[in-house]
Amino acid sequence: LRRFRSLRSLALRGGVIKGVSKKFLANFPSLFILDLSNNELRKIPGDLLQPLYRLMIFQLNGNQLDDLPNNLFCNLVMLYSVNLNSVFRARRFPADLFGGDAPEACHSATYNFLQILRLSMNDFDVVPDSAFARISRIPNELQLAGSGINQLKPDAFKGLSKVKMLCLDDNNISELPPQIFHPMLSLEQVTIANNSLVSLSVSHFAPLPNFYAFDASVRFSLLLGYNNISSLPDGVFSGIHRLTELSLRHNSFSSVSRGLFGHGWQLERLDLSNNRITKLPLNIFQKLPMLSWLNLSGNSLDVLTRNHLQNVSMLRTLDVSLNRLTNLNSSILEMRSSILDEVDLSGNPWNCSCALEPVFRWMNHHPDKVKHSEETVCFHPGRYAGQILV
Repeated sequence: LRRFRSLRSLALRGGVIKGVSKKFLANFPSLFILDLSNNELRKIPGDLLQPLYRLMIFQLNGNQLDDLPNNLFCNLVMLYSVNLNSVFRARRFPADLFGGDAPEACHSATYNFLQILRLSMNDFDVVPDSAFARISRIPNELQLAGSGINQLKPDAFKGLSKVKMLCLDDNNISELPPQIFHPMLSLEQVTIANNSLVSLSVSHFAPLPNFYAFDASVRFSLLLGYNNISSLPDGVFSGIHRLTELSLRHNSFSSVSRGLFGHGWQLERLDLSNNRITKLPLNIFQKLPMLSWLNLSGNSLDVLTRNHLQNVSMLRTLDVSLNRLTNLNSSILEMRSSILDEVDLSGNPWNCSCALEPVFRWMNHHPDKVKHSEETVCFHPGRYAGQILV
């Protein structure tokens, strides 16, 4: 195997490998990438990776391990990305691997370059306090999706001040501890979609010190779709001054208050689709002058007026499909004709009387901007039922 000593990448994925030894890997001291994914590994020796002092990317996903030794990554000071998706059989978070005290033999620079840590598709139940103490201030991306998590301890993310992207999708989280994200000073995206959240509190997102910085380049996305959130208190997102994207689609709230978006002047994308909203307060979006994408589809709105969208002069995409609208003030469309790229009015019970004539005329002048035009049809009066507006 001497001729492979300069090998940079070794892929042994998708086989029936049941064990790998340190002696074998010692033949490849120049490896940057090692892929052992989708095998039948049940146990990994603690010193397995020690010959690979240049290792940058390690893929172990798709195996079935009870645990990993806490010294597995010791002295791998160039380690950049670790994929441990669908690895652990035990319903216990590997706290000793990333938290707790480092083994004595570990170099102090271990994990110093780690940027991506993937721990999705496991079965952890609980993420304990200080779960990532040994890699604090290091990772750029932390993925914990689809891991059966139903509880986050209050200090689960303690010290993770450099994490920019946190993914908690597809778990069973029903409650967030107060100030759970407070240690994560560099966050740019949090996704907690498809969980069991029932409520949100101002304490969950405030104070977040980084978002009070006057840095126009800072952008933040908060994706909370497919939960069971039934109410949204005023100012719940006030601690995120650089919030540019907010998704609350597929929840169960029936109303939104006038002050909900009082501090969201950076918001560009807002998704409130597929909830139970029956009415919007007038001027609800007036403090969102940067809003360019708005999805209100799949609710029970029967009125949308010019005042609802007052001061929203940058709107390029508007989706109000699948509501209960029978009429629409044409000025909503006419005053934005020059910048509006896409509008979806389909699936509403439109009353094709004279009052809707200006909307009918606008749609026929701008057919390229009308989405799902074949499903935008008259419901009343009876003689026009089923007639396409465009």
